[in-house]
Amino acid sequence: MPKINMGPGVEEIPISDILARIIQQNLEQRPEKLKGFNAMNVGVGMVMRDYDIKMTLRFEKGELTLYKGLEGNPEIVVDALDSDILLEMPNIKIRFGVPYPFDKLGMSVFKKLINREIRIKGLLSHPVASLRLIKVLSVA
Repeated sequence: MPKINMGPGVEEIPISDILARIIQQNLEQRPEKLKGFNAMNVGVGMVMRDYDIKMTLRFEKGELTLYKGLEGNPEIVVDALDSDILLEMPNIKIRFGVPYPFDKLGMSVFKKLINREIRIKGLLSHPVASLRLIKVLSVA
């Protein structure tokens, strides 16, 4: 099983424990996701503007460490006006290896991207890592 670590101060961020548990459960219940998790070598920043929270998920070839703040210049940064979208991300359906935009949740996320309520820095410059992240987070 993958190793998930909590960096200093991250326990102050309530969503950090939730994200760690979602990822752990996804990898335990869907072992086929381990290949993508083990291949990830990227930092993912998460900004939740409504609660003024910043955190980083640092994936390093089979190990994940969560940090308080934007640690180590993450390659991908998900910047959301509304933190609820980050909690909804695990429910996004995956079809043919990519997020499915044609259901209610997928359409909602797509609209928020278009309206710039969600900004994803690094999505186009790190497409493989971005897709792996979505697959690891997705409970689908």
